[in-house]
Amino acid sequence: MRIADPLLIISVALALLISLAFHEASHAFASDKLGDPTARSLGRLTLNPLAHLDPVGTIAMVLSSLAGFGIGWGKPVPVYPQFFRNGPLAKLPNADLVGMALVALAGPVSNLLLATVGAILLSGVSDPTSTSDIRLNRFLLTFVVVNVRLAVFNMIPVPPLDGYRVLLGILPAKPAYQLARLEQYGVGILMLLIFIGQPILFRVLVFFSTPIFRALTGTA
Repeated sequence: MRIADPLLIISVALALLISLAFHEASHAFASDKLGDPTARSLGRLTLNPLAHLDPVGTIAMVLSSLAGFGIGWGKPVPVYPQFFRNGPLAKLPNADLVGMALVALAGPVSNLLLATVGAILLSGVSDPTSTSDIRLNRFLLTFVVVNVRLAVFNMIPVPPLDGYRVLLGILPAKPAYQLARLEQYGVGILMLLIFIGQPILFRVLVFFSTPIFRALTGTA
């Protein structure tokens, strides 16, 4: 789908701003609760989108909004895993990797929670003849789609996306170490996916997000 409607472009952009703010704030909150005070000291425990915008991620957000599928990312929350060794995970031998995985997972989970809230609100928009209800319906529908796709996109196991950190946290030490060696190439791979491999990326997003969207909205 290509976006031609300016109102729909605005809806996608607004949904992304809200969703990315929640996403990054969730990373910050999880890190803080696990014992790392860095995010709090840098003022990242906030839902203010301005605190979380990343220049490249914002460009991707704008371009993907115009393209019709809405992806992007915020400014990474600084996390220092050594703090996790003195927090709630202190008894775990791999507290740093587990902590990083939990912090990473918090972002996509927050998007799925937002999508669920959006779907619940969507089910309450009942008057198809009301202009305001139609506009609200379109925004909520966009909001659900954007959040589901953000969750799926961020779980792709490519650094610096969240799926990469989650995978490192669940893999045995040797393969995790081997995978970590790819981190230096992660941004380049991600840029290729977004700007060159867009058709493949779009198909992956649709394949995984469609059943989640249908489950949340109760559509066939």
